[in-house]
Amino acid sequence: MFENNERSYLLFFRAADSVDITAIVLGTLGAIVSGLTVPYFNYIFGTLINSANSDNFSHKIPKLCETLLVLTAIAVVAGIVQVKPLLFL
Repeated sequence: MFENNERSYLLFFRAADSVDITAIVLGTLGAIVSGLTVPYFNYIFGTLINSANSDNFSHKIPKLCETLLVLTAIAVVAGIVQVKPLLFL
């Protein structure tokens, strides 16, 4: 059936029930969102550094810090969603 002892990745999930599949999907979505926050962190930090040369630097800081705080909260929640469902299996 399989030549050279090759196996499909689908065989790995053959014994998974609906709880396992739900945990895998939630973990995957959490990992995607968590990974997408890193480039956005870099963009916001670069904007913060570039705005240091402008005259209205003090007016931009609260908005950028608020954005970083929201992004941090999203990253924390995504990290928890990435790991927590697998702990219940």
